[in-house]
Amino acid sequence: MPELPEVEMIRRDLEKSIIGFRICDVKIHDNRVLRDVSPREFIRRITHQTIRKIERYGKALVFGFHKGAYLFARTSI
Repeated sequence: MPELPEVEMIRRDLEKSIIGFRICDVKIHDNRVLRDVSPREFIRRITHQTIRKIERYGKALVFGFHKGAYLFARTSI
């Protein structure tokens, strides 16, 4: 598990690199990582979204999209 300063560095690097990028394709390798949504619905919701912001919530990263959608990603190494 990365330490908090490492997660913040990753967030800042991603923010410089991918803000404004659009998600064109989604592949789910393990359905267990999804909560309260089917894989099909998740793909439908996230595809073609533009990354608007990246925030940190503890050791997790939160990717914000337009229209209030977000993706919560826990970090692990």
